[in-house]
Amino acid sequence: MALDLKGFNHVQLHELIAKARQREVDLRKEKLDDLRERIAALLTKDGLTHADVFPKRSLTN
Repeated sequence: MALDLKGFNHVQLHELIAKARQREVDLRKEKLDDLRERIAALLTKDGLTHADVFPKRSLTN
């Protein structure tokens, strides 16, 4: 997608940049949420829990 930025004023460019940054944050959150769901599904399928796979480690190890 190409935008002709020459027609934008300073305020419009600032708003566009802010929206783009927020979209990047939203996309990352969506990606992480999807990954968590896939991991949970795999664990459930194999009858495991998060604690089984990632045991809490002692600070004295």
